[in-house]
Amino acid sequence: MNKLFPRVKTDKEIEDLSDYLNPDNFSQVTFESQPKQKQVNIRMSKELLEKVKIASKKEVIPYQQYIRRSLERKLGAE
Repeated sequence: MNKLFPRVKTDKEIEDLSDYLNPDNFSQVTFESQPKQKQVNIRMSKELLEKVKIASKKEVIPYQQYIRRSLERKLGAE
């Protein structure tokens, strides 16, 4: 059963949430645990940057994080 999570104002109104626990009511969360010590500046074409931004929106992350994650995946796989 897919029910949208209701807006509640009191604790009494949210005593039973079991009807609302389904994958559609949750979103994926990722955490970056390693500190970033260095900053890197790169130049790229407008077209490439737009493609990166579109791809990052699909993953719901900032585009700088998408670039870093893509590099980590590529270099970590080797």
